[in-house]
Amino acid sequence: MKGKKWIALVLSVLLCCGIAAGCNDKGVETAYKLTYYDGSGEADFDAALFYQNELTMKGADPSIIWVSEEQDAVNGGYFYMYPTSDYDYGTNAFAVYRSKDLHNWVNMGCAYRPPQGSWAKTRLYAPECVYDATTGKYYLFFSAAGYDRDNLYFDSVAAIREYRSVRDTVNALNVSELDGLQTEIENARTAFADAEGSITVNDKAYSAAGVARVKSALGTYDILMAQIKDMNEGAAKNDRTLAAVKACVIGLRTAHLEQMYYNNDYSIGLAIADSPMGPFVQYTNAADNGLRKIDIGTPFIATEDFRERTTDETAKAGLLDIMTAIDVHPFVDKDGNKYLYYSATTDEEQNTAQHYIYATKIGGAQDPWNSDPDFNTTTRLTQYRYKTVDDDSRANRSDYIYNDDIEEAPFVYYDETSGKYILTFSINGCFDKTYAVAQAIGDSPLGPFTKIDRKHGGMVISTDATWDHVGGPGHHCFVRYGDKLYIAYQGSWNPNPEGKTTQRGVCVDEVHVITNDDGQRVLYANGPSLAPMPKIGPDAEYRNIAGEATVSATGVADGSDKALLTDGLIPYARDESIVKAFRSSGSTTVTLDFGEYRTVRAVQIFNGKDLGDVFEKVDRIEFDFTYTKEDGETVEDTAYIQDVLFDADRYTTHWDGKFADTVRPGGSVTVEFAERKVKCIRITINAGRAFDVSEIFVLGK
Repeated sequence: MKGKKWIALVLSVLLCCGIAAGCNDKGVETAYKLTYYDGSGEADFDAALFYQNELTMKGADPSIIWVSEEQDAVNGGYFYMYPTSDYDYGTNAFAVYRSKDLHNWVNMGCAYRPPQGSWAKTRLYAPECVYDATTGKYYLFFSAAGYDRDNLYFDSVAAIREYRSVRDTVNALNVSELDGLQTEIENARTAFADAEGSITVNDKAYSAAGVARVKSALGTYDILMAQIKDMNEGAAKNDRTLAAVKACVIGLRTAHLEQMYYNNDYSIGLAIADSPMGPFVQYTNAADNGLRKIDIGTPFIATEDFRERTTDETAKAGLLDIMTAIDVHPFVDKDGNKYLYYSATTDEEQNTAQHYIYATKIGGAQDPWNSDPDFNTTTRLTQYRYKTVDDDSRANRSDYIYNDDIEEAPFVYYDETSGKYILTFSINGCFDKTYAVAQAIGDSPLGPFTKIDRKHGGMVISTDATWDHVGGPGHHCFVRYGDKLYIAYQGSWNPNPEGKTTQRGVCVDEVHVITNDDGQRVLYANGPSLAPMPKIGPDAEYRNIAGEATVSATGVADGSDKALLTDGLIPYARDESIVKAFRSSGSTTVTLDFGEYRTVRAVQIFNGKDLGDVFEKVDRIEFDFTYTKEDGETVEDTAYIQDVLFDADRYTTHWDGKFADTVRPGGSVTVEFAERKVKCIRITINAGRAFDVSEIFVLGK
């Protein structure tokens, strides 16, 4: 958002009647007309007051921490973000950004790049940074592809076991047995040729790399066949030839076991730094301190670790075979114990979708983040499509809308009031318009967790099929500043009614903990927002103070409540009734009485979320204010703003054919002006029919 220059306040004397000493009654004539800015025209809203989610920060999978000046005297006083760096390094490294306001980000350079010989070859995804005050270090967890001791990638644990059996058999061969391998090699070549065809047809994103791997193997085959021909014509069968045969047979014989077009072997990495800006250094351990030996070519947690390092037979029996581990999230419990959460595939489904959320305890309060995980604690926390992990009955189906076989990107929030753990995660694919954040509730970090249905507020943030302005509000993190909680998430401007998103960027919205109709405390985000929102961070001079006023309202519809005007919650989701708007029977005057003079700079009136419930304009906003004359006399008076139109062009979707016109939820009438000391604000809307007001914000001090 472009910064707008100072907007002057012009007070023009229109009438000289009626000086207001407090909150005037409705209908009292006011004396001064207030010059304001409402977003119409070419200028943007003042960046000193507002930010807007315009996706100017390109990236995905954001992880954000706040670093105070007390924590770091040199680099403190900033938010730091570590995204999947598609636009910076092509997912081969991680950039670090910093900001004062969670909106305007500055690229501070490369935070981590895998060193020579690293196990992390490519597709470095979803970094998340955590600071440990005990060690004074920053720990960057991430997932990456490229690790397998045999440089092959499989779609199931069974395939790995079969491959290793074949490899061991081939390695036991001697020169005298070479002649009998030609049939095996021929069969394996056919499998590779079939794989090449399937790659080209079925996988658009990774076809080039997949085809290159297959053609390389076919080239090896052709060389080998020439060698065999030479042997049949009398060439010497030596050890060099034997080695070539073994290598080719191992590769070709197992080709049919591979997912040739998709490398799904993701493992968990760890890098450590002394500063939030890095450079982060990949963690290694020589095993001279009792910890596992981890060299530069070994992940912090390899996928095979879950199978091979789980020693407790009960734990192993209840643990599905984990094939991949991505989207790792470090969490510190209230007692200081540390846990890693991640999304995983298993060989149960025989595909690459991230079906389940798992967690593993990594240490106690005094243990650093590079401690050896306790693999015996590994627990599956979610079951795709079902509310719990232990019940796949129809009655236990969740009411989420699934477009893909995905549950990924976990994050844990501990609610002190209820003593519950809220596990948030993303459903559907990251490039799908329906990518969204859902939630489940548990009694401990390892569960069991139960998903909350949509009708009870189960979606933290999501989109609607009728929206054309934003899609895919998914992979996320929570960050706290002051007494406010925010969600940072990836989103996409998406005018495509077919459901696929475009460019991914980072958005931010405020989050509240609310009580649903089942008495459960759940997370709710005011978003994905399109309207200007109050600025965040240490440079934010003003905040929403509407909740500190005494509120009254006329024309309240039956069943509605004036308290809904300033509860801080803006209704967005169409299929949930958990967050409600204030409803008027046709005309209302809302009065916000602060009881004392407060410095005020802007007012926002948020409209209804459904097209049939919106108001077209705000008829009048009155301010009872005070000021000091040049001679020192203090004067109390009233000013007004009149006939502010709701920006229907900005906040209404105009569909051609597939959908009828719809309103974009969260649209507002926003007015900003030079600061005034205000005691009372009256807002009058006369729609001539029933309408909704979702929320009122007053930016003040």
